[in-house]
Amino acid sequence: MKFFLVCIILISSFSFAADVDLEKEKRTKEAIQKAIEKEALYAKEQTFYDYDSYDFNGSKVNEKSLPTVPEIEVSDLDMDDVYD
Repeated sequence: MKFFLVCIILISSFSFAADVDLEKEKRTKEAIQKAIEKEALYAKEQTFYDYDSYDFNGSKVNEKSLPTVPEIEVSDLDMDDVYD
């Protein structure tokens, strides 16, 4: 009777381990598929992500307006207590 009980426990544990491996393999395949789809999207819209397609002129600073920006005085730059 004990032998039968031990056999049932071993068989159930092996089947549970196989289910876990199948679940892990399924999640891995899904993650790979999502990464492939994302990479295909990047390849399809590659011109959108190129440097030449962006207009950076709007983010340039007007150097003539810099003297009108007020200077902010910093009272304390000691940040040692932040990391304690």
